[in-house]
Amino acid sequence: MSDDGSWNAVLAAERYADGAATAEELTEAADIANGNMLGADNRIQSRADEAAYQSAAILADELFLLNLTWASAALALEGHALETSSGLSAEDTEEMLSSWAEAWGGSGEPMGWTDPDPAAEMVNLLRDIFGNPFRPVPFSPSWRTSTAVALAAQMYESRDFSVMPILADAIQDAGCDNADVLDHCRNDGPHVRGCWVVDLALGKE
Repeated sequence: MSDDGSWNAVLAAERYADGAATAEELTEAADIANGNMLGADNRIQSRADEAAYQSAAILADELFLLNLTWASAALALEGHALETSSGLSAEDTEEMLSSWAEAWGGSGEPMGWTDPDPAAEMVNLLRDIFGNPFRPVPFSPSWRTSTAVALAAQMYESRDFSVMPILADAIQDAGCDNADVLDHCRNDGPHVRGCWVVDLALGKE
């Protein structure tokens, strides 16, 4: 992202989702990110700033707008991969990004310069956040020991999820034998803020 203001829009959206930011704060953060998007000097920055702006501006149950956010983020990832691996001049890179942005935005097809594909990365993130909606896991309050809650809170605040396997041990020691919970904690991730196991350990809905 081109500016801390864009990153702050993402953080504001997270705080709003946690009930820790007002609608006015969210709108102000979105406006700053929107200004960054309009003033960005290249397409990659513009797409990243646009994703940040949309994350703070929409927060609505409208799938179309949510798809725009994902598309902007994917294009930023794709553009960065092209810019760093193509060996093209800055001008040629910008021209290719412009053409691909127009085509990709209309077709929904990725450009294919990232490995793995950005859509696959996003699917993995969604699985970390929502788990398996067709097989919800009842989380026993007895698994929320002081150790488990402390570990979950530490990861939630720091965004460092390296102790997920230790959280699995703590929950297992508390009596959890659910394979979905334990395997999720012990897999390679990715794990992000909003991880369904961490949220359940913290008692978040």
